[in-house]
Amino acid sequence: MTGVIIANATLDDLQRINVDTAYLVGQGFDDASSMSGYISGAQACIREACPCAVYVHCAAHCLGLTISRSFSIPSIRNCQGIVQETALFSTALLNEITFMQAIADDDVDSNRRRLRNLCKTRGWND
Repeated sequence: MTGVIIANATLDDLQRINVDTAYLVGQGFDDASSMSGYISGAQACIREACPCAVYVHCAAHCLGLTISRSFSIPSIRNCQGIVQETALFSTALLNEITFMQAIADDDVDSNRRRLRNLCKTRGWND
């Protein structure tokens, strides 16, 4: 995809949902040339149509890149694993409580009285 196609699609979508592009003052993309290119990138094409729409490199994208590069540090990789396992545990606990409440309310098929094990999904370290 070219920056022109992406910009036109973006502006068309904004118009379709009734966003007044006269009030568009900012835009943030990753560093791909089709997005950030200053001659024919999407940001340049959008800025041509909306002069106040200043381009800023996406901070969330920068954060994501920083985090992914930091996984080479064992303590950071281990910390991320602990956060992931905590989230999985919390989700499983909530599912179990909800299921047990449904059994107590007799809203579940009477033949199914126990929880199945959650299947482990592929994580960042698989």
